[in-house]
Amino acid sequence: MMIMRLACLVLLAFCAVGWAKTTYEGHKVVTIEKADVSVVDDLEAAGLDVWATLPSEDGSSLSIDVMLPPFTEEILHKMNLNFTTMIEDVQVRIDEEERTIKKGVQASWYDVYHNYTDIVTRLRDLAISFPAICTFIPSIGKSVENRDIPALVINTKASTIDKHFLFQSGQHAREWIAPATTLYITEQLVSRYATDDRVKRILDRMTIDVVPMVNPDGYSFSWTNTR
Repeated sequence: MMIMRLACLVLLAFCAVGWAKTTYEGHKVVTIEKADVSVVDDLEAAGLDVWATLPSEDGSSLSIDVMLPPFTEEILHKMNLNFTTMIEDVQVRIDEEERTIKKGVQASWYDVYHNYTDIVTRLRDLAISFPAICTFIPSIGKSVENRDIPALVINTKASTIDKHFLFQSGQHAREWIAPATTLYITEQLVSRYATDDRVKRILDRMTIDVVPMVNPDGYSFSWTNTR
């Protein structure tokens, strides 16, 4: 019953903020230390957005990062949870990130996050830059909203064994770091193949199939609507 009341409190808080435009103004991210594993279920049942969990070294408790809409700190107090504020206002962070992306001037492509189209272009460019070992696959299938799901195949043709390693990411749409990390690792591998013996040994032993964006619909939604 208490969880239901807390969930209603979250709903009222969202209504107070307004539904006309998605905004995270006044939303905080807090860290709950030494929490029982069951606390995650309680927080989600109350309608709160759990960002991350990290088990303690002995596995007896969790550190939990959770986003709190305005006026919902009372939920944690009612659950007798102690917490510290990690992000004071999520919307401020979002605005800062968007300003950086819009500037469009970076020392490295990886200095900012990129949208779906940019990621597809980057994948294609890797195949153009390293044609001897890379093949760009424009689409291994279509998403629900008819977007292509691209892939890159890394094959040095040195191995006589048909062994494949699947490297995929982007299942969770709002985790922008995942496709960026996949692309970065892929680029490091193909760019170092000719000069790094360790990389050469890895790539010569198998074919690596890279699919950095398995959920293009959700990823695109997180750019245009809400993350």
